[in-house]
Amino acid sequence: MTAPTTTPPAAAPQKENGAAGESTGALDSMLAKIAEFYEDEVDIAVAGLVAVLEPVLISILGVIVGGIVISMYLPLFDLINQLSKH
Repeated sequence: MTAPTTTPPAAAPQKENGAAGESTGALDSMLAKIAEFYEDEVDIAVAGLVAVLEPVLISILGVIVGGIVISMYLPLFDLINQLSKH
């Protein structure tokens, strides 16, 4: 039976690179490469999230602005209709 691991499956090759860096004495450069790899993955994930959220936020803002415009003009139209009847 194997012990549970806390590293994600994508980190397995990175774990081996860290071990190789430790054995060769270049641990700092290997850790820098691993950090750059994960930083790129996070940047890609954030860019995808922003691409999904941007149209949603624009639509919500459009509904809010449209509601404000309608709430401003409807009383004016009612007033004009009442004044034109007299």
